[in-house]
Amino acid sequence: MKRIISFSLIFALCLGLLAGCAGAQEETIATLEPAAETEPVVNTMDAFLAAIGPDRTVTLAEGTYNLADAADYGRSGSSAYYRWENVGDGYQLVLTGVDNLTIRGAGMEETFLEADPRDANILVLEKCFRVTLEDFTAGHTQEPGFCSAGVVDLQASMAVTLRRVGLYGCGCTGLSGGNSTDVQLLDSHIYDCSSSGVSLYRCDEVRIQNTKFSDIGHREEGGYAVFSLSGCRDTMISGCEITGAITTALLDSWDSLNLTLKKCRFTDNRVTGNAFSLSADDYAVMEDCMFGDNVIRRWYSREGWNGTFVNSQGQEITEAAMKKMFATVTPQEPLPEQTTVEAATVDELLCAIAPNTRIVLTGKTYDLSTASDYAAGAGEYCYWEESADGPELVISGVDNMTIESADGVLTSHTITATPRYANVLRFEGCTNLRLAGFTAGHTPEPGECTGGVLRFDNCDTVAVENCGLYGCGVLGVWAVSCGDIQVKGCDIYECSWGGISLEYVSGASIENCTFRDLEGENIMVFECDEVFLDGQDFFGE
Repeated sequence: MKRIISFSLIFALCLGLLAGCAGAQEETIATLEPAAETEPVVNTMDAFLAAIGPDRTVTLAEGTYNLADAADYGRSGSSAYYRWENVGDGYQLVLTGVDNLTIRGAGMEETFLEADPRDANILVLEKCFRVTLEDFTAGHTQEPGFCSAGVVDLQASMAVTLRRVGLYGCGCTGLSGGNSTDVQLLDSHIYDCSSSGVSLYRCDEVRIQNTKFSDIGHREEGGYAVFSLSGCRDTMISGCEITGAITTALLDSWDSLNLTLKKCRFTDNRVTGNAFSLSADDYAVMEDCMFGDNVIRRWYSREGWNGTFVNSQGQEITEAAMKKMFATVTPQEPLPEQTTVEAATVDELLCAIAPNTRIVLTGKTYDLSTASDYAAGAGEYCYWEESADGPELVISGVDNMTIESADGVLTSHTITATPRYANVLRFEGCTNLRLAGFTAGHTPEPGECTGGVLRFDNCDTVAVENCGLYGCGVLGVWAVSCGDIQVKGCDIYECSWGGISLEYVSGASIENCTFRDLEGENIMVFECDEVFLDGQDFFGE
């Protein structure tokens, strides 16, 4: 009996010791992730700044918080954890050396953090560790436009999470940063930024998930790339929606390893360069992505130094494969019948610019500088854009328009412009254009210019037929980010750079043209495909 009692006592003591050890272990684990010490709820800018510090959660009540409302705005020394940095047109807020901080709003539609200066980021995290930003929206107070700064910027920080945040322009980039590790952007919305959605360099372990990117890129000038990565490692972009972008690329990656683009949806985007610009040494995987209703003329660079995506089995996804998988087949509907309008003067010419219109030139000379609204007016489909020495006429968003002479005698009808830095006629975002039977050029004698004669940006299905295009003008025809360009039977002469320049053009035909007295090459081609000269493949392929 004594032996049984002794064994029971020993067994009970062992259980007690084991329970004590387990309790001590649990307590040790808990201390590895300290809970926030304070959770102040603030409703003023000063209270928000006073609450910034380590090991705490700062809750911003519903409302709008402008950085300039801070009592110490632009002055340093108020706190060891933040400072105001002069950026030219104001100050940006820099949080520095903070560990274990959460800044939480009442929701993306309820709490707003904003700044006035366009050269200032809204919030900079410098050498911070374990910072979470969630449930608020941040951006600049001014309308979307040109900025030199973004919204949230990370510098040498670690373990930063942005969750359910809205980052908007005017801000050139939603999330930017460098030399940071373990960066997460989750369930958020980045929109109206003029350059990029995310731009990171030398960042590792980046995760961008279930985030919407809409309207990236300036409406007139376009932007750089929705995603820009340089020297990054282990980046996962998954479950994201990208829509309404006007950018040179959807993704630009240089010297970045282990990049994965997974289950993302790209719709209604216009790419002015290559959709994916990947350096040859990048290892990039694409899985289960969808593309619809995008304007994408090339997926990769044709110059050879670019890399391509591979699938989950490591097989290369080529240009041809991308075109086959994601080609959008749209039934070709017949164009509406054009309404014919005769134009004998420059004012009549400008007034006639509209979709589904055939403008017949009956006058001899159309000097744009003599227009009654020169440099001041703007119509629905055209406006004046200032160049270095005078206004440039920009015709924008017109579909199915013809400008041709009444008799087809090109020397009897001339459209001219005085400024040497302005293109004579510039078309932007137009489709189904036909220009025929007239002459165009600058009024001064041949000399130094930076403007061309006919310039096309983001245009599709353009025919230039039987035209005389002369200098002073740097180029006769200058097409950038266009598709289906035809130049036929034209006389191009006395231009100071060359005859025809095609950049990022998919599908071009040049037939029976005369090039004379040019400085430079007759035809210059950069990043184009399917270019034919007098019926022969220009690249000899």
